[in-house]
Amino acid sequence: MTWEADRLITHPQSPALNPDVSNVVIPRSEWREFLKSFSRLHAGKPVRLETYDLQTEEDVSTHEAQLQAMELDLEDEKNPRINITVMLNGKTIKHVLFLPSKMILLLTGVRSRDALQIATMHTVTTAHISPKEPEQVV
Repeated sequence: MTWEADRLITHPQSPALNPDVSNVVIPRSEWREFLKSFSRLHAGKPVRLETYDLQTEEDVSTHEAQLQAMELDLEDEKNPRINITVMLNGKTIKHVLFLPSKMILLLTGVRSRDALQIATMHTVTTAHISPKEPEQVV
């Protein structure tokens, strides 16, 4: 797989704006396989989702939770979704990103600190992988 380098300017707090972070745009045709690979690599690791609303400029973060899977859902072809499933306090939680339009891998140079940014119609969600060990997630 090959991915083009690009800069996604999203919002003032975006990690994509950090000059020490490389931004790699994942082509839409490779989303399914990329998400499978990303999930395998980071499954069970703590992840924090940060969602920035492009219209209201609100920035909301989840608690850290163990990543279970990230999947491209094309059940409804006109309304694609990306499902991010996590485990928090023994409960499975599914975050659904509706109508994704762009996916960017944010490479920090330290694999355990990389992030994945997904743009949708009105939001930009960044999945921050934590360098903590899974048993430290509350």
